[in-house]
Amino acid sequence: MKATRENPILYIVIPCYNEQEVLPITSKLFLKKITDLVAAGKISDDSRVLFVNDGSKDKTWQLIKEAHEQESLCAGLDLTRNRGHQNALLAGLMSAMPYADITVSMDADLQDDIAVIDAIVIQCRNDASHRGLPFAAVHNTDYLGNGNTCEHGNTGLSA
Repeated sequence: MKATRENPILYIVIPCYNEQEVLPITSKLFLKKITDLVAAGKISDDSRVLFVNDGSKDKTWQLIKEAHEQESLCAGLDLTRNRGHQNALLAGLMSAMPYADITVSMDADLQDDIAVIDAIVIQCRNDASHRGLPFAAVHNTDYLGNGNTCEHGNTGLSA
């Protein structure tokens, strides 16, 4: 954890490819997870859910932008074309790195149990208090979130 904060900043990184069917459900569940952890005093209110659109052909990016407009805890990264799941994940993790103390990746289809995020946060907080180290737990773009735009692109939107 960074020395200036009591609670770590968590970024949940979610690669998305043609996820318009599940994204309305997914975004609400991940947003609830973040808000619950903030309310419990376990993470900073600077934490975010970062959706990475991997060149989807459907309305995935539009849904990510709408989620961001409705809730600043949702951020988005739009890859210019499909680059594959691992590259989308890497882009999300690299984008989160300057801001996050803890990063967790999950798939948009919720095949993983999001309850594990609580345990990861607790473990990272415990480890950080003993070692003073930041932790990451990990399973051409436009960026929405934190009031910044990525150098490689600009959507004209900001948080």
